[in-house]
Amino acid sequence: MKLILTGGREREGLQSEATQYDMGIILTFDTVSGDAEINVHYESPPETCPVKNPSILFKAGSIRDSTLYVCTQTEVLMYSLPSFVQTGYVSLKCFNDLHHVACTDAGHLLIANTGLDMVIEMTQGGTIIREWDVLGEQTWNKFSKEKDYRLIPSTKPHKSHPNYVFTVGPHIWVTRCHQQDAVCLTHEGWSLPVNGAYIHDGVIYDEHIYFTRVDGHVVKVDLKNPGRPQLYNLNKMAAANMPLGWCRGIKPVGDDKVVVCFSRLRPTTKINADGSKTTSGNFGVKPTHIACFDLRAEVKKWEFDMEQHGLNAIYSIL
Repeated sequence: MKLILTGGREREGLQSEATQYDMGIILTFDTVSGDAEINVHYESPPETCPVKNPSILFKAGSIRDSTLYVCTQTEVLMYSLPSFVQTGYVSLKCFNDLHHVACTDAGHLLIANTGLDMVIEMTQGGTIIREWDVLGEQTWNKFSKEKDYRLIPSTKPHKSHPNYVFTVGPHIWVTRCHQQDAVCLTHEGWSLPVNGAYIHDGVIYDEHIYFTRVDGHVVKVDLKNPGRPQLYNLNKMAAANMPLGWCRGIKPVGDDKVVVCFSRLRPTTKINADGSKTTSGNFGVKPTHIACFDLRAEVKKWEFDMEQHGLNAIYSIL
């Protein structure tokens, strides 16, 4: 089985979140041979990112009609598969901390514009069709349409932190990290609570939606019976004696088997308002890796270290 991983390379030294990565990486990995090939090294052009040590990496992507759609913090890029030749590009002033891009049946882009707590629907040429504040507020009462948010390292704290967009039939949904749920943007009042920890993903496979929780759990929701989600503890299946990592990125592969990504838990330095620095995080934890789990049997099937191939953080697996 060949998998495409999107993520980034970590900058050397102890970094803040806003400066942590210096290169976006797209990597193809063969789970049979264990061979890895880096298909894309990418650095954002200076006019699309903060001036000093911008964090550059690929966030979550999607595949449609032999095209890979993927985003950096401030850009959306399109690559033809399997050649990985770049075929499209969009970067708008309102882009900040993008987390995911998907393509609709109509060929429009759906973008989780996390830094502004919003979702954007736009053409592949960059024309905005619709915008949603994921909390139902007025986005442009909180932010300015005149400001170039690509040049701002961070707009945190976010009220919601939307991070993954998906569609169910004609309806558009988004995961909201801080609310620990997924909400429908096109039908008021529809929501799926995924409580217990911050969530990522929203991958549909065989009439189910698969969510990851950053604490190493998978939540499986039956589209026909969404009120009874199933929770799977990957920490228990892996029999790990240390944290598995930041759980983000999932690929169902059939027969209740999933491949899940874990990014190394890393210490980070935060600069406080008074100029002092606070370091938080864990040393001595597992490296960034992918692992396959049989959810029905509740066992781990295999695991591969991705840091040896130059990938220090993973956002999606395709």
